[in-house]
Amino acid sequence: PTPLFDALTYTAQFVSEHRTAGARQVIILFSDGNDTISRASAREAFAAVAGTGALLYTVNVGASSANSPGASVLQEMAEATGGRSFSAHDGTSNVLQSILADLRSAYVVSYALPSHEQGFHTLQILPKHNLNLRFHCRRGYFYEESR
Repeated sequence: PTPLFDALTYTAQFVSEHRTAGARQVIILFSDGNDTISRASAREAFAAVAGTGALLYTVNVGASSANSPGASVLQEMAEATGGRSFSAHDGTSNVLQSILADLRSAYVVSYALPSHEQGFHTLQILPKHNLNLRFHCRRGYFYEESR
């Protein structure tokens, strides 16, 4: 039995409670992407992780192809948070080096919120001058009014 979505929800809560000011939160998940017994849904797990603002990097340890449902779940979640998805066949050392290279070359972009509606807001960053540039970023953010 694999409670993948419950584990992600727990990890998101842990990350939120142990936030360090000025430090970028990162979650590295080694999994085949398959969940068999979680109480939380994939949507709830994603919302929990995305709500932390952490980057999620996934490493597919399954023997299945990159087109399997589990691999698709891992890739979707990673890319939605601004992280990336890897295969264990790439080698753990290579994967960790790639993650570190990503983190070293990352920038944080901030801007005035266009809306103060609570919930998930989509986000897209596009080049202004050089249209050949490609940006790797999260697909959106959660806004929750401070209490």
